[in-house]
Amino acid sequence: MSYVVIGSSFNKKEEKVAAETITPGYLIELNSADKFQKHSTAGGTVIPCFADIDKWQGNDLSDDYSADDLVAGWFPGSGDVVENAVLDGDSPNVSIGSLLESNGDGKLRLHDPASSAGVITYDRQIVGFALEAVTPGGTDTRFKLQIF
Repeated sequence: MSYVVIGSSFNKKEEKVAAETITPGYLIELNSADKFQKHSTAGGTVIPCFADIDKWQGNDLSDDYSADDLVAGWFPGSGDVVENAVLDGDSPNVSIGSLLESNGDGKLRLHDPASSAGVITYDRQIVGFALEAVTPGGTDTRFKLQIF
């Protein structure tokens, strides 16, 4: 069986209704209607929360949540490892230790310091760093991410 959560010191989980289709491993946020949606601001401020697998229904990584389903959201703490975060297929290659930020669609992308004059633009912009090298090559790819 696959997992989104490997281990957690904080281990805060919360269920909310899905505002849209959400894939396990996606970075999610609460909207103004108190529903989970894909994180919507590319390179923006992030309170890390990931859609976990709905194991109680016998689902796995390939089973998306539909709009109005209850989504299991996991709020990892600093140092926690996300087993199956999703890297956008159009992101440049990622090396071990690379910094990752929101792609604005639930997926993550390589942080590009050149796009923000070499500095981190927003407080809590960086979600974490890669624990493995990834070459997406146009295909969304799952990878291990350690939370800051």
